[in-house]
Amino acid sequence: MLIRTTTILRRYFELPESVVKTPPVKTLIHDLPFDKLSWQNFERLVFRLVLKNSDVEYCAPYGRSGQNQNGIDVYARLSGGGYVCWQAKNLKGVTASNIEKATDDFLKGKWANSAKRFVLCVRASLADTGLQDAIEAQAARLCKEGIVFKAVDGTQLSELLRPILTSSTIFSDEPGSSPLLARKPLRV
Repeated sequence: MLIRTTTILRRYFELPESVVKTPPVKTLIHDLPFDKLSWQNFERLVFRLVLKNSDVEYCAPYGRSGQNQNGIDVYARLSGGGYVCWQAKNLKGVTASNIEKATDDFLKGKWANSAKRFVLCVRASLADTGLQDAIEAQAARLCKEGIVFKAVDGTQLSELLRPILTSSTIFSDEPGSSPLLARKPLRV
């Protein structure tokens, strides 16, 4: 009887037939939900990002809705001199002609004379060979004018924002929270 009881007890100490080898994983979102933002709030978010750069002496949205903005939405005066200008487009999709037009608008405006960098920031993915070719073509075009061109898509913007997201962020996963006054930050 003792042998049978020991055999029964041993079963309780053995691993079950199906064991979870790794704990369950809760995947967090990779890209922030920019599609939930109005174009105005997308521009505000870009402004907040530019403001956090250490080499920025002064930063401001350029103009207001309805004014000629010379192809930019945000400008920043750099501590070493010169300016960096940002064009923010909360577009679901982007084409090579969108990239070229943004560059055209910037070059036609007055900021092309004093900017060291021009940054086009879009929500849409730029992971496409045609778009990358367009980016490089515009970079070469602006380089001739002494201006560095950078294109930032939603994935890159999410990575740039990751370190500065705080409890005052405009993103929240709390149901019913205000999109501008989020109490709980969205974990990324």
